[in-house]
Amino acid sequence: MKYLILLLLTLCYQCSAQIGLRSPAFVAGLRPASSPICSILFSNQATSADTFGTTDQKVYLGSLYTFATSANVCSFQTKLIKSAGDISAISYKVQIYTLSANNLNTLVGESDSVLGDNSWSATWVTFPVTVPFSVAAGTSYAIVITSGTYDASNYASGYYAASTGWVYRTWKADKTLAANNNNYFVGFTVSTQ
Repeated sequence: MKYLILLLLTLCYQCSAQIGLRSPAFVAGLRPASSPICSILFSNQATSADTFGTTDQKVYLGSLYTFATSANVCSFQTKLIKSAGDISAISYKVQIYTLSANNLNTLVGESDSVLGDNSWSATWVTFPVTVPFSVAAGTSYAIVITSGTYDASNYASGYYAASTGWVYRTWKADKTLAANNNNYFVGFTVSTQ
């Protein structure tokens, strides 16, 4: 009997490997020893709120950042508050773009979508990245929060704070620069592998 059970377990394991099922340790939420660890690269604590997604002139809210080393981005957090209406049906993403003449240029990568939550009140919201993407050392990127659209009745706000050397910006729906605020940053936590 025990040989039959071992045979069945062996066949089940081989079958699951052929069809791409995950190992029991991974399914149980345990990280396989060979998986890279996602750890915080930087975190900015922001204190003041600014709306985004209210008009076509303010669809993207973000900061410029130059990575000191090449890395794979695996998670984001940003501080959000529901500012008006009902945001529970609005999907938000954190994205990283290259720049061209201060405009958002090429999308390098983005987080998974997170639905708005009407209970957000200066809440640090996690934006997972299912497929990590790479950023290059020495390249200036825009890290933005967006819903990709705008609605003057239903919107959230992101948080920013003063800090020398940072640049805080908003971009229009067409990804051209709307406003430039030197020595401020938008509050993001970026984790890399």
